Amino acid sequence: MNRKIGLMMRLIEIYRPYLFFEGVFDDMNTERLRNSVRENGSTSDANIFYFDSKWINWDYYLREIHLVGLVTYVFK
Repeated sequence: MNRKIGLMMRLIEIYRPYLFFEGVFDDMNTERLRNSVRENGSTSDANIFYFDSKWINWDYYLREIHLVGLVTYVFK
């Protein structure tokens, strides 16, 4: 039991900066690339390589994908 508590405390220390991080990420370079492909490339390329980080549901990703992966593959 003490070993599991120690592991959990270690993980809390490792993830502390991410749990309380309130930063905002800039995707301006991705936006420029997307615009460049749209203006200079073909429409099919623009559709194939389209990526807009605003559409990512980060709450869902962290809760349903990232944490589930940690529990499944790291905490086993």
